[in-house]
Amino acid sequence: MDSQYTAGRKDEQSLWRTIPRDIELTSYINEEGVTTNTPNFISVWNRLVNDEPEGVANDIMNADELLTLGNFVKTTTKELGLSSTDATPPPVLPEQRRLTTALDKIAGTNNAKLPSQIVETMTSNGDSLEDILAALRTEAGAKRGKFSTPRTKEVANALDAQANFLIAQQRQASEFAQQAAADGTDKIGLNAYDLVRYRSRALNMGKRLAAAHKQDESRWAYEMADAFLADLNGLDIGVSQAYDTARSFSRAFNDVFTRAYAGEVLGTKKNGAPKISIETIANRMMTGDGAFMKAAQLNGIANYQITQSLTTLLESSTRDLLSETGKKELKTAGKNLLEDFQSNIDQQSWRIRHGFNAAMVRSQ
Repeated sequence: MDSQYTAGRKDEQSLWRTIPRDIELTSYINEEGVTTNTPNFISVWNRLVNDEPEGVANDIMNADELLTLGNFVKTTTKELGLSSTDATPPPVLPEQRRLTTALDKIAGTNNAKLPSQIVETMTSNGDSLEDILAALRTEAGAKRGKFSTPRTKEVANALDAQANFLIAQQRQASEFAQQAAADGTDKIGLNAYDLVRYRSRALNMGKRLAAAHKQDESRWAYEMADAFLADLNGLDIGVSQAYDTARSFSRAFNDVFTRAYAGEVLGTKKNGAPKISIETIANRMMTGDGAFMKAAQLNGIANYQITQSLTTLLESSTRDLLSETGKKELKTAGKNLLEDFQSNIDQQSWRIRHGFNAAMVRSQ
């Protein structure tokens, strides 16, 4: 399990390092799904400080490992002209509340993840927001078809709610930018690649602090890493294919390992950040009697690894050699290979059925 996690994190960091170095972030989606001018990593740091008694907070902040993050928060707060008296962000979008209600109705069903899966899969393929919205509407229409049931109609409602929320988020971000322009204030952006590097440092800090049995300090580092990723997630779809691919990989990684360690009970915040960081969960679970996994959960990680191996195959050395048509054909071939593999897995034993060319898959 640890080796799978380490390999996944390594692949994730490699993908993030391929993003363009000139992308700037000027707005952020907070934990309530609202667009604001305050980065999540600043809000999270301030919350962590305020949640502790002053003496305890000072001891944690003065840990050598965390000084770097604290200094970055102070510097960025000053550069962005932020303070504790800044105007409160806009209220939570009504579309967000409707989406939450719709998803609650299908929680625990086979289609519970369908709306987010459509968004994440199409985002990683470089599809436009318009194409994603069309796919959500089409799937919703199919769920309301001739043989629909009350349950499939609830799934359709969730798909429509997901589309409506994406539209509302885009509108809110546009209004946020227009208001800033009308106020005559210069929008100071944060370099996305800088946040990638700080997130990587925060993850490494958390690991070292956990190994030193400094659990509070480790928790702070991991929460800051999640906050940096939440800020990176706020960029519009379609700005960069490399960026969208890295973002989708991170979401898949977080989803799979959160479920492996804690089932479906924890979930995520409305900006995509896990409610409790994966590393914190892992540190708790891999001690004492908690160190066990269900076969089905491990199978989820295995499928994740296969998918990522195919992604690497399809997007590595051939990336710059194929036409757009060629890339689509290669992706289709990879998708077919994955489906063929999954169809040859025995759902009871999770073993490959006799006759399937497993050697080919192992070679990927």
